[in-house]
Parts: sequence; C-alpha cells; structure tokens
Amino acid sequence: MPFSTIRRVFIIESFLEYFTAALDRMPNLKMFISCAMPGDRVFHYEGYPLQADLYIVNENSQIIGGNKGFFRFMIPILIQQPRIKSLYWADERPDSSLFNLNPEAPHAFSALTSIDLCISHFEKGDLDTVVHFLSKAEELRNLSLCFERTSPKSGRELVEDVLLWYQWPHLTSLQLGGIQLPSSMLGRFCRRHSRRLRHLTFFMCKVTVPDLVQLRGTPNLELASITIRSDNDESTLFLPQERILPFVNMASSVIIGADGEPIPHNSRYEIRTEASIYDHRTCSTAAYFDSKLNKFKHAYYNTDLKEIKSDGEGSPDEGDEGEFKDSQEKTYWTWRKLEPFSDETYYWQVDNAELAKAETTFWEFTNRNGLKAYGEDPLEYFSDWDSDAGDVATPTPYCLELQEYSCTFSGIRRESPPPEGAHRYNRHFNPWLTTNSN
Repeated sequence: MPFSTIRRVFIIESFLEYFTAALDRMPNLKMFISCAMPGDRVFHYEGYPLQADLYIVNENSQIIGGNKGFFRFMIPILIQQPRIKSLYWADERPDSSLFNLNPEAPHAFSALTSIDLCISHFEKGDLDTVVHFLSKAEELRNLSLCFERTSPKSGRELVEDVLLWYQWPHLTSLQLGGIQLPSSMLGRFCRRHSRRLRHLTFFMCKVTVPDLVQLRGTPNLELASITIRSDNDESTLFLPQERILPFVNMASSVIIGADGEPIPHNSRYEIRTEASIYDHRTCSTAAYFDSKLNKFKHAYYNTDLKEIKSDGEGSPDEGDEGEFKDSQEKTYWTWRKLEPFSDETYYWQVDNAELAKAETTFWEFTNRNGLKAYGEDPLEYFSDWDSDAGDVATPTPYCLELQEYSCTFSGIRRESPPPEGAHRYNRHFNPWLTTNSN
C-alpha cells in the first residue's frame, strides 16, 4: 500500500477518535447534517486561506463521490449512538453519493425519527440501496425526499417504491419535491398511514385538482396541513390551504375558488398554497435549489428571483450593476440537447435576441499574466484591469437557466448534428452557480 494511502487512513482513523470524543461531550446533539459547506467559508490549506467557492470552481469534475465525511465519520456514529434522531442530507456533487451506503450497515438509520434527503442524479439500479436503508427507520416520523437535480422520471421511480411498499407506523409528515406526483400511489400510501399522518408538503411538484380528489378518497385521513409550493405561473391557482383541507378531509364536497365558485373536480389547473421564494444563498454544486436549512425557504424558478429583485431584495447597490456589461458588445446564446437519446446539452452563440435563450451576463476574465476568473465585473478580481494592456473578457453562456435545462431529460430523438461553433456543456462546471451561492 502506498505511503500516502497509509498516511491518509491513519489521519481518518485518528480523526474518528477525536470526533467520537467530541460528540461524547455533546449529549444534547440530536441532528446530523451532511451537505456542501457555504461558498464563503474560508479554510486553510498549506498555510494559505482558501474560500470554498473557489475550491469548488477548480475541482476536477471527473472525481466521483461526495459527502465523504458522512460515510467515514457520521455512519459509524449513527450505528453506535442511537441518540442521533435527525438526518439532513444534500448531495455535494451533481451525481448522488447516497448510493454508496454500505448494505452491511442498514441499521444506521434505525433510530432516526426525521430523514430529509435532497438527492442529485442517480441511476435506476441504485434505488434498492436507499429504499433498503429507509425501510429500516422504524421510528420514522418525518420523511422528506426531493429530487431537484435529477430527472423527474428517476425521482418518481424512487418515490413510487417508497409509496407502494413501505410503511412507517409513526409517520406524521411527508414532504416530496421535484417529482411527477404519482397521485394514485400517494393515495395508497396515505391510506396505510392515515392513523398518524397529519402533514403533507409538495414543492416543485405539479399538483392538480384531480390529485386532491385522489387524496380525498382516503378513509380516516385527517390532515392538519397541506402545503403546495410551486412557481408563480399564470396557469397556477393560488388557494389558501384553509380552502383545500376541508375538501381533502371530506368535510366539504367542493373546493371554492378565488371567485367564490366551486372548482370542477376535473379541472387541470395546478394548485399552490404558498409562493416560492428564491434564496441566492443556497448550496450551488448539488441540490442547489435546496434551502431548507435557511428558515425552510425554498428556491424554485427564475420568476421568483425576478420578483424579489424587483422588490429590491438581494440586489446590488444602486450604481454598481451593469457598468461593465453596458460597456460590452451584446452577445446571445442558445442551447439544445442534440444527440439521439442523449442527455448532453450543447450551447452556441446566435446573432440576435429573438433566437436566444439568454444574453451574456457572465464573463471569463483573463488578465495579462494569464490569471483567470469568472464573474460580472473584472474589477472584482483584478484592480488594475485594462483591456488595452492585454486583459481579455470572454463572453460565456453560464447562467441558472442553462444549468436548469441541462438537468432535465428530454427523451426526444434529434438526428441533427451540433451546429458549427457549438460546445458540449459540462453541468458539473458552471461558475455562475458558485459565484451566486452566497
């Protein structure tokens, strides 16, 4: 075994001893959190301060695995110390690491009463591992599953497994996010848990009136709350839960709309009870929409960001925005998934705004000494920036919309090759996300 490997194993084993000793001094600790560190966190490497978001931008995207501290340190503690009752997990990388759970240690979840998993991309063959661990959480009271960075189909398959086959006798709260809602299976799940289930929450799910009709048919279901957060879209009906609960609990035969009239049971309108809130401080490398740790505010679509910016919240100081952008020639971008049955996204420049999906708002800055940075203004990184001295600003397509698109699966066959000048997008590397994570 190489010396570097031996040294690393020694460091890990030594730290586990210190970690266990530290936890012994915190008898009131009840929750473990495994997620990416905040982008503005500063740590030291070989004597130099390094900010977390800079490390993330330059990390090798080919390196697989994340949340390694969870597997090396938290799992052994979960097995040894049943006093840990809550687990919050958000994948650190674009491909989920949750499926690295050791099948030989299924009882790591057995004492948990609250499990909150925000899961990145995964393959169908990985389902059994997670479901197996969840099934061992016999004391579970609160379960939250969100799939904000995987395809709706993959998330649905895992949720269907959970809804169809498993029962937790103490479950009082279920939260689902980022999936196509399997309403008929949800009805069966609620039927098995109706004795204790009191709270349902859906975010980034399409919930329609027929879905609520399915829930209404559940015997003995007495919900205390039903929360539906979704994009503020024109096709979405805003209804306070006070109008929905009596219908689902069979205390009323109709849902009264905003106009005071009953809503037809076959109406295809989407329903929401609360507006979604965009939070720019969320983790940016995986589950980057997730912000449940931040006062349970959730980030969904860009419309919410625009609303907040129009109110002045989270906006730069007046006079700071747009100075560099206004001095640059406008460039535009579009993107598409082009290869047959491929999940690869290609982007390229287009000539005018009518053909574009986005205008350049983010540049790659290269100064005269070859140093690079990404951002909206070179003066944030290079105080002596001067294009006449050889400093170069290169337009990039990086933005939230491009990342959102790349994380969807179209399933559409396109035979046309990428146009000239197109580039394959690497969704593991989008500097816009890390720059806007704080």
